[in-house]
Formats: sequence, C-alpha cells, structure tokens
Amino acid sequence: ALAAEADRAGLVELLARQVPRSAWAENRRFELLLRVAEDGGRYLCVLNPNVDEAAEDTVRVSVPVNEAVDMWIARGSAVPVRPAASGVAIQRALALGEATVYIWGW
Repeated sequence: ALAAEADRAGLVELLARQVPRSAWAENRRFELLLRVAEDGGRYLCVLNPNVDEAAEDTVRVSVPVNEAVDMWIARGSAVPVRPAASGVAIQRALALGEATVYIWGW
C-alpha cells in the first residue's frame, strides 16, 4: 500500500499531525536519534548520512534546553543553543558521513 510516493507522503503527513516531534533537522539533511539515559540525561545523536558532501542544517529540539554539550569532541564542548518558536535550535555543519552526540538535561 506504500509503494506509491503519494501514499508514503500521506502517511508521513498523518504521522506529523498526530505525533509531536522531540527533535528534527529543519531541512532534513541530518538523521537524528534521541535517547534517554537511566539518570534522565538526554542524548541526541546527529548524523550526516551523505558520504559525498558536507551538510549544514538547523537541529530543532521541542523543549527548552539551557545548554548542550557536544560529546564527540574530547572532554565535551559547549554548543550554543538559541531559543526558537517551539523549543531551541542548534546550527550545525557536519563533514561527509560525520556524526556527533549532544547531551543535556531538561
């Protein structure tokens, strides 16, 4: 039933209306995976799936985050977050096939 592009687009639209997103890339250039640790910490894995080109996108998180730390950098590095309409935004550029992990509590 999902062989046609129109059917897939309809399913995605239905899901978007019914299921609130916690994190997403505005221009869909990154793949995101959100995890919650036993201690309540939040981990957001961000991947540039393009192995041919670097990519830049804005990662949006739907809840207030005061500070994020990029754990991919040795000893962690603070990441600037800015308020956005529905939470916060993090502007990021990733090299081809590069990934990073952000951690924060909320």
